[in-house]
Amino acid sequence: MRTKVVLIGDSDQLPSVGPGNVLRDMIDSGIPHIRLTEIFRQAQESQIVVNAHRINQGKGIIVDHAKGDFFFLEHEQPEAIARLIERSVLRFLEKGYDISDILVLSPMKKGPIGTQELNKRLQVIVNPPSPSKAEWVIGERVFRAGDRIIQTVNDYNKGVMNGDMGVVIRIDVNDDEENVLVCRFGDHDVTYTQDELKELGLAYAITIHKSQGGQAPVVIMPISTSHYIMLARNLVYTGITRAEKTCVMIGTRKALAIAVRNDQAVQRNTRLGKRILSRMKEGVTHERHRYADG
Repeated sequence: MRTKVVLIGDSDQLPSVGPGNVLRDMIDSGIPHIRLTEIFRQAQESQIVVNAHRINQGKGIIVDHAKGDFFFLEHEQPEAIARLIERSVLRFLEKGYDISDILVLSPMKKGPIGTQELNKRLQVIVNPPSPSKAEWVIGERVFRAGDRIIQTVNDYNKGVMNGDMGVVIRIDVNDDEENVLVCRFGDHDVTYTQDELKELGLAYAITIHKSQGGQAPVVIMPISTSHYIMLARNLVYTGITRAEKTCVMIGTRKALAIAVRNDQAVQRNTRLGKRILSRMKEGVTHERHRYADG
């Protein structure tokens, strides 16, 4: 009895955060594969799909704002981009979306339109301080009841993994007992002590790398030359393809053009491809001997 293994993935996205580049190595090793390149009629109506394919082909995006599923808002200054991200988030909330329906994705953590600064700004407008909301201030970090949060490391004891997103449902801060913060991930509640809060971050804005494997109805993404060192085709492609219904890009055409031209994937030194080729050759040799002996 023969067993067949079928793997389905997208080698044009960013490689895994950890070591290796498994899918790309397997394809480059010559394992039989099929690449889907045709946009079928129904998908042709989606500017998200069309522009994702165009970016993969090294072409610029085509945007018809009248269709309502893809927007490119041109602004050059990072501060102006940050303000427009705030306004965009509020606009989608006014249209009836929940904050969990919106992914703000940035290439970097630092800078005025990096995730760290965007999280501070979005926390203020989406979940402002209130006498009715408990909060926990630790240095420059603030966690508040109702905050959207992300787990930043694998924690097998708690059953939460790097990239899992949830919401703060309770904060118990008092003088008599150890302070704790309780977060809900789906139907799973997890408790954190102060020493464990380093595993958490705000998730109103996350990096494109952290978004891999996720999706949301709305994606809002800055694209600026202030993120020059991170501008790459697979980064922008990965960000756009997280959007289910609407993608909003805010920045400059120059920054987007730099990213689309940069299709040089970061070299990862692995031996997976060589090992696959070696095993495939061993298999061919084994088959020849089997038929010769038969």
